[in-house]
Amino acid sequence: MQNLIHGAKWWKFDFHNHTPASNDFGKGDAAHKAITPENWLLMYMRAEIDCVAITDHNSGEWIDKLKTALDAMEAAETKPTGYRKLYLFPGVEITASGNTHILALFDISAETKKIQALLGSVGFPSDQFGTSDAVTEKSVEVVINEIHKAGGIAIPAHIDKVCGLFVNQSGYTLKQTLAVEGLLAIELIDKTFAKPDVYSQSKLQLAEVVGTDSHTSEHVGTNYTWIKMGEPSLDALKLALHDRDDGIIRMDEITIDPNSISNRYFIKSLTVKGGFKAGNGAPLKTDFSPWLNSVIGGRGSGKSTIINYLRIAFARIDEMPHEVQSEFNKFNQVGKKNGTGMLRNDTIIEVEIFKDGQLYLIKWNCFTHTLQEFDSSTKSWNAPITVSNIKELFPIQVFNQKELYALTGNPSKLIELIDSQFDKPAWDEAKELLVNKWLSNRAQRRQLKNAISEETNIRAQLNAVNSKIMLFESSKYKETLNNFNKLTATNKFFTNINLTVSGFETQLQQLLQTVPRIEIPENISDTVTNDSSNFIEELNSALEGAKAKLIEAISIMEPYNENLQEHLNALSWFQLFEAAKQTYADIAFSIQELGTENYETLIQRRTTLTEKLSSIESQKAELTVLNSTLGELYRSIINHEKELRVKRNEIISRWKAFEDVNNPFLIIELQPMANVENANSTFRELLRKSGGEFSNDIYTINEENGQTSGMIARIINADEATRWQTRKTEIEEFISSTEADKKNLDMRLAKHLDALKQNTPEDIDRILLWVPEDKLILKFKKQGKEEDIQSGSAGERTAGMLGLLLALNDIPLIVDQPEDDLDTKLISNFVVEGFKKLKKKRQLVIVTHNPNIAVNANSDNVIHMDFVNGQVVTAGNDALQDKDIRNAVCEVMEGGRDALNKRYYRISKALRN
Repeated sequence: MQNLIHGAKWWKFDFHNHTPASNDFGKGDAAHKAITPENWLLMYMRAEIDCVAITDHNSGEWIDKLKTALDAMEAAETKPTGYRKLYLFPGVEITASGNTHILALFDISAETKKIQALLGSVGFPSDQFGTSDAVTEKSVEVVINEIHKAGGIAIPAHIDKVCGLFVNQSGYTLKQTLAVEGLLAIELIDKTFAKPDVYSQSKLQLAEVVGTDSHTSEHVGTNYTWIKMGEPSLDALKLALHDRDDGIIRMDEITIDPNSISNRYFIKSLTVKGGFKAGNGAPLKTDFSPWLNSVIGGRGSGKSTIINYLRIAFARIDEMPHEVQSEFNKFNQVGKKNGTGMLRNDTIIEVEIFKDGQLYLIKWNCFTHTLQEFDSSTKSWNAPITVSNIKELFPIQVFNQKELYALTGNPSKLIELIDSQFDKPAWDEAKELLVNKWLSNRAQRRQLKNAISEETNIRAQLNAVNSKIMLFESSKYKETLNNFNKLTATNKFFTNINLTVSGFETQLQQLLQTVPRIEIPENISDTVTNDSSNFIEELNSALEGAKAKLIEAISIMEPYNENLQEHLNALSWFQLFEAAKQTYADIAFSIQELGTENYETLIQRRTTLTEKLSSIESQKAELTVLNSTLGELYRSIINHEKELRVKRNEIISRWKAFEDVNNPFLIIELQPMANVENANSTFRELLRKSGGEFSNDIYTINEENGQTSGMIARIINADEATRWQTRKTEIEEFISSTEADKKNLDMRLAKHLDALKQNTPEDIDRILLWVPEDKLILKFKKQGKEEDIQSGSAGERTAGMLGLLLALNDIPLIVDQPEDDLDTKLISNFVVEGFKKLKKKRQLVIVTHNPNIAVNANSDNVIHMDFVNGQVVTAGNDALQDKDIRNAVCEVMEGGRDALNKRYYRISKALRN
C-alpha cells in the first residue's frame, strides 16, 4: 500500500545490527561469519525491513562493502529472489568508558571513513576495531557529544541490559549524561523496565526505540521500530525521534502495519489540465497524504484554488453560505481576461480517490462527471462511465472559516451533518416504504368503508324484493311460477353447454395453428451432426403425429360445430320450457298488481343483493384486519421516527464523549420535534394553507411576552417524556374538526378540513404521520457557565464547530484557513492538538497561513502553492522532513522559522534550515 501514500509514511527501522565486522558475529558459527554482503542484505529484505542501521562493535569496516553490494543489486536488471528496496544507515556501536554501549547513526551518504574518524575522535584504539571488549577512555557524555559534532544521532544502546546506560550509570553521573544537548532517543528492550528516578526527575521524554542487536540470521527482523518519514534520511529520522508519539511506534505497541489504508477513505491526488490560470501547458498536479495535509503559500498563490477545484470534482458547488457561494461562483465559470473565472471550456479536473479498498478516478469535463476503477491485475484504468451521483458516491466535507462560523448560527445545517454519520438515505428509504404502504392501506380502508356503508340500503332493498317474491309465491300461481323458475334454470344449463362446446372447438382450431416444425438454419447447417439431424426429424415426425390427432379431434366435433343448439333444443326439456314460458305469459298480466317487476327479475335482483351482502361481510372482516395492519403501520412509522432521534442522540453523545478532542467550548443538545419554523412550514404545506392564516389555531407567538399558542405550540411545549403522545392527541383532535363540530377551531378552517377529507383525503393521511423536525441547541461553556451560542467570540464559535466536525465523521475533511479569528492559544491548545489526534481517524486537508498548524500538528504532507508566470503551480509537495518544504514554511509563512525552531529546538541547529 505504500505506493498509495504520498508524503510521510511509516518505515520499518531496525536500529541495531551487526555484520562480520563485529568479532562476535555469528556467535562462533563459521557459516555466518562467511556471509557475503549481498546475502546479508537479502536477510533484511526478506524480513521486510525498510531501514537498517549498520552498528558494528567499534567498527565501520562493512559499511562501504554493504553500500557497494546494495548499489549493484539496485542497478542489476534481474534482481535476486527476495529483493526489495532497502535503506542503509551507516553507524557504529561504541563502547564508552565504563563499558557502556552507545549507538551512532549517520546519514545514508556516510562511508566507512566517517566511522573511522568518529572512533578516532573518541580515542578508540584502532587495533581493537570490531571488538566490544576494548573501551574508549572517553566518558559516555563525551562520546555522545562527539557523535553530535560529527552530525550523527547518538542513542544509548540496550539501556536496560548488560552494558546499558541505566544499568551502568546512576546518580549524578547519569544525570550529566542525560543532560547532553541534542539527545533524542534511547534503545529500550523491555518496556516494563523500571527507569531510574534520575530519568523521571529529569522530565525528559526521549524516544524509546528497539532494535534486534542481531548477530545471527534468526534474529533478523525480530525487533524493529516504525519510523514516520518521507524519504528516509538522517534529518527525517531526527524529526521523527523528536516527535515521538507521532513519529515512532515500537513493534510491541502495535499489531498491524500502521501504513494499512485498506479501510481508509482519502483523496490521493488532484490534477487540473487546461484551467484558466492553472494547468496550462504542464498540468497542475497535487498529491495528498491519507492523513494530515497542509496547503501553504503566500497571498494569491492559489491555496484556495486547490479547494475550489476539489469542490467542482466532488460536486460540492451549491451548499455554501451566500457570501462564500458568491465568491465560489466567480471561480466556477469560464475565465476571461481581466475578469473572474478559473475554467475553460476544455478544462479537465481529475481526482484519484481510495475508498473501500479500491482506487477510483473522477474526471470532470464540460460539467460532466465520469468514473473509472483501477484494475490492479492489469495495472490500468477500466473504461469510464458517466455518473450523476458523485456527491453520494464520494462524500466529503469542505468548509472555510466563514462557513464554520455560519454553522453556529444555523443548527438545521448541523442536523444534516449529524445525519451524515449514519445511513440516513437508508432510513429515508425505509420510511418512504412504510408511508407508501400506510397511504395505500388508508385508501383501501376508505374504499372498504364506502362499500360497507351501503349495507343498510342493500338490506332494505332485499327486504322489499323478498316481500314481493313472497307475494308472488304465496298466490294461486305459485306452482306455475315454481315450474317456470326450474325450467328457466334448465334452459340456462343447456345454453351454457352450447357455449362450452363452441369454445372448445375454437381452442382446437387455434392449437392446430400453433403446431411448429423445426428447420435447421443454413448458417449453422454445417455444424449440426447427423445424430442431431436425425433427432430433429424424429421430433418433427412426432409433431406431425400430434397435428394429425388434432385434425381428427376437430373432425369428431364437426357435427356439433354449427347445429349443437338445434340438437339441444330437440330434447324434451325444451318443449317443457316452452310450455312453461307460455303458461307464465298467460298469467303475467293477471299478476301485474304485485308490481311492475316480473317474478324472474325479482329473483335475479334477490340473488344480486344477497351476493352484495355476502361480499360486505367479507369486507367487514377485511376491514378489521386492515385496521389492525394500519395500527401496526402507524406504530412502525412513529417508532421509525423515534429511532432517528435515538441515532442523532448517539452521534451527539459520541461527540460529547470523544476523548481525543477536548472541545472546551461547545455544548450541543437535541430537542425532539422542537423546531418551530420547520413545524409551522411543513404542517401548513400538508394543510394547504401557507402564510399566517389561522395562526391562532396552528401557531402564534405573542411578541410582547413571548408566549406561544396553537396546536404546534402545545406539542413543542409539552415535556419531552409526553411530547410524542401530545403530538398524536393534538393531531387527531385537529383533523376531527368538522363544520358541524368545529372543535374550537375557526369555522373557515373546519370547513377547509371537511373539503380536504372529501376531495384530497390523502392530505389527512399525511397529516396523521406528520412529525416536526428536531431542534439543535448550541451553547458555550464560559467560566463554568452555560451561555447562548451568540455570546461566543468568532474564534470560539469557529473552534467549537471545528471540534464538532473533527469528531463527527471519518470522510475527508477539507478546511480553508480555519485559524482566521482564532487566537494563538486556541490554535496551539485546541486546533493543533485536534488535528494531530483526528488525522488518525480521517484525512484532513488544511489550507493555512499559520505555521503552528503546518509544523506543530506534524503535517504528513505539505503542499506549497505558488503563482508563477500567471499560473498557479505546485512549488513543493512532500513531507515536512523534506528540507525544501521546511525552507518553504520559513519563507512563505509568517513566523514559520520561529515555529520550526521552537518545535525542534533541540535539533534545529543540526537541521541547519
